[in-house]
Amino acid sequence: MVYLGSRDNKEVSASQAILNPFDSLKGLYIPSEIKPIDIISMKDYSYQEVAFEVLKIYFKELGEDNLKDAVYKAYSNENFEKKILDLKLFDNYGYLELFHGQSAAFKDMALALYPYLVELAAKKEGIEEDVYIISATSGDTGKAALEALKDLEGIKIAVLYPNNGVSQIQYEQMVKQQGNNVEVIAINGNFDDAQTYVKKLLNDKENLATFEKLGYHLMSANSINIARLLPQVIYYIYAYLQLINNKKIKENELIDIAVPTGNFGNILAAYIAKLMGVKVDKLVCCSNANNVLHDFLNTGVYNINNRELNKSVAPSMDILISSNLERLIAMKFGPQFNQEMMNNLTNEKVFKLNKQQLEELQKEFVCEYGNDEDVYKIIKEEYDNNNYVIDPHTALAYKGLNKTSNYSLVVATASPFKFSDTIMHALNLESSNFKDISKVMNEDIPNKLKELKELPIRFKTVLNVNDVAPYLLSKLDGEVHRSFRVRVPATTANIGSGFDVTGIALDLYNYFTFSFEDGFSIDSGNEKYDNKDNMVYQSYLRVMKKYNKEVDGPFNLKIETNIPIARGLGSSSTCILAGIVAANIYGQLNLSPQQIAYEACLVEGHPDNTAPAALGGMVSAVLDDNDIYYHRIEVAPSLSFYALIGLEELSTSKARAALPTELTYAQAIHNIARASICLNAFEKGIINYLPIVSQDQIHQEYRMNLICNINQIRNIIASNKFVTHWVSGAGTTMMFLAEANKETQINEYIKSFEGLDFRKLSVDYSGVMVEYY
Repeated sequence: MVYLGSRDNKEVSASQAILNPFDSLKGLYIPSEIKPIDIISMKDYSYQEVAFEVLKIYFKELGEDNLKDAVYKAYSNENFEKKILDLKLFDNYGYLELFHGQSAAFKDMALALYPYLVELAAKKEGIEEDVYIISATSGDTGKAALEALKDLEGIKIAVLYPNNGVSQIQYEQMVKQQGNNVEVIAINGNFDDAQTYVKKLLNDKENLATFEKLGYHLMSANSINIARLLPQVIYYIYAYLQLINNKKIKENELIDIAVPTGNFGNILAAYIAKLMGVKVDKLVCCSNANNVLHDFLNTGVYNINNRELNKSVAPSMDILISSNLERLIAMKFGPQFNQEMMNNLTNEKVFKLNKQQLEELQKEFVCEYGNDEDVYKIIKEEYDNNNYVIDPHTALAYKGLNKTSNYSLVVATASPFKFSDTIMHALNLESSNFKDISKVMNEDIPNKLKELKELPIRFKTVLNVNDVAPYLLSKLDGEVHRSFRVRVPATTANIGSGFDVTGIALDLYNYFTFSFEDGFSIDSGNEKYDNKDNMVYQSYLRVMKKYNKEVDGPFNLKIETNIPIARGLGSSSTCILAGIVAANIYGQLNLSPQQIAYEACLVEGHPDNTAPAALGGMVSAVLDDNDIYYHRIEVAPSLSFYALIGLEELSTSKARAALPTELTYAQAIHNIARASICLNAFEKGIINYLPIVSQDQIHQEYRMNLICNINQIRNIIASNKFVTHWVSGAGTTMMFLAEANKETQINEYIKSFEGLDFRKLSVDYSGVMVEYY
């Protein structure tokens, strides 16, 4: 069996597809053919026997004996407490329970086998490096992957999950995960952000090369990998045979299958099972309030333009970009058409099928969706009617029975124990204690969930997605990281009412190249800074001493400055952050970006420059109780930034000396009120709010009077060409905000100011970045 790229249509072997899940155009791999097999002949087979018969079709090149050994190791009593799967069968429908594995969710069904397939593929391809697996999760994949891969020799795994975007039990399962080779990271964003980043990471040749230099082959455990997708076909074949054995259907009788769907992998596996011979009439694609798939299967239009992700009580389905859908499109309409559609989705956030294509899909797939209230109602009804408890995702699949006409399988994807709060709320019961829900369900608490209470939280890191790779690299072999370059963005701080609190990272950078070799040297281009009083070195020294690290070793630094000094654009903050990042890497401190921001704030004194420079984007932050608390946003793309960089330097001490020593109650309330809606105005691009939130009675007028060409600046303000303005930081730079659709007019306007450094700048969302040598 060979595999074809869903976009480039080029052939690769099974082992190549497992180790590198993307084709040359960033598409996914699909089997070159799916042949029907004699399903009924396996009627009396065990789950392991069915698994082997299916997998040897797709992975024969890995060796049949190897595959059989892998199957029996994966689907063992050690990985599945009492049973591999179960069926709860009623008159016209039944539940396919897929949650009896280590993580109590259906992802165990494929991930239990996944590491063995990876190991066999690596041997086949002669891969000598260790494997580093990075996986995005909307709740269940993460724990299943961590459990399957923990403590395996030659493998590391990092799981990314949306911060505050999973259930409490899903959260605890991940952050309390045991194992010496695991890493768990919360990201500021949703599952789509995490999944998009993983795809970007695996398609970045430079990034892949960096990991390889450190001895690691980078790959993913998400269903974008065929080693995750194809094992899911097994349970549909096995379940169909069990319906026959339980006399719910006759041989070759049609059934319908209702699948709760987010990333489209589970239902695609059901479709492949149908192509292989399972007698399926309709596949019901069941969505939650993020019903982009429902809309697509009804209209043929897949549109995520201006569509916000809704958080729901079924968090594993909180997804807008369904990665596996492109596999179906390629299988149905060809790779060339799929490539065109995926390009449209990337560039325009929408793609569309014609009427004939939509009708072709609707022959196989129907759709249903529900909201949180539907979930509560269905859980209660099913408990009252059948004394059977289902989780929120399964409840949405149950709603899919509205679209079925044959005996139907409802795919039960997670144990109700994982969503005890939602279950007990639906049943109008106050407690969500495991013991209480155990009584309601009349079932024992799964051992892996029971032990959570006694385990400590191990992982507290929260990152912006773009910080993930630098963070992971910084935790690998420290001896390799003797040479690296740190890039730190400029910032505009003290934005109007956000004095000493709010700032924005800008796409203007200072670069700091470190090489920890013999001797001490600093080359900054300015002799008076090339000594141990340099702010970079002093920040490095401070953090190394704080964490009890050796500081008498070599230190070599070259500084490339693109940010004008002492103009209010955070040039000093870049030095502070560079020194702290160097200490983090060289001292192997494993500080997260927010911890780095905190350490920088202690040096700087306040977070309005250091927090956005460390974290990227627009940030409001405060320091309290030995920690930094912040809120980060992305600025509305309808806004553009212009910096009129000051003609002369202004020392921070002189800028501070210009401020009033006391404030009136009215001045304080004026600023507090505006600061409270500042981020909202910038995030939403609310034009009439922006001049208001930029007003200030604490510092702006006082510092404006220190600018040498202030009269010229006041004329620019009076021209009304810009939405609003503010003094940048403590310097002589003025920031101007404009509507992006007026860029041509603004550019023409600023050309008239000869002799002034007027620049258009964009928001930097990466924050501190590290390049390793």
